[in-house]
Amino acid sequence: MRQNSNSPNAWNRLGTIKKVIGDYQGAEAAWLKANEINPKNSISFAALGELYGFELKQPVKAEQMYLIAIANEPDEMNWYLNLSEILLKGLQALPGNVTLTANLATYYKDINDIPRAIEWYEKLLKISPGNEAAKQDLAALKAKAQ
Repeated sequence: MRQNSNSPNAWNRLGTIKKVIGDYQGAEAAWLKANEINPKNSISFAALGELYGFELKQPVKAEQMYLIAIANEPDEMNWYLNLSEILLKGLQALPGNVTLTANLATYYKDINDIPRAIEWYEKLLKISPGNEAAKQDLAALKAKAQ
């Protein structure tokens, strides 16, 4: 590893190997190093999103990593799909979580899935009825759906 210690690709490969053998802490460390070397990459951020979301059951961290991966590579459809899956799993673990519900509603709005966005904004307003921004977004989505 010394030869390529500044190569994010080498750190990404190491992270993958560590994950495959079940060394999740080692995988996390390797991908964090790749992030540090190249904060504009998407691979290591998405890998951490997957690790946090599926193996370590930390949906909030998973969401943060996927959002960075999306910001770094907005044309990669898989990051969006994985993010929605992580948010849904997070809500299974943390039912009624306002932050996860709001982010899922926003996610569906951002990808222009109007029916799902409306559904999730309505759920958000049931658990956070005073959320004025959500009320405005829901009204705009309903107007757009007509």
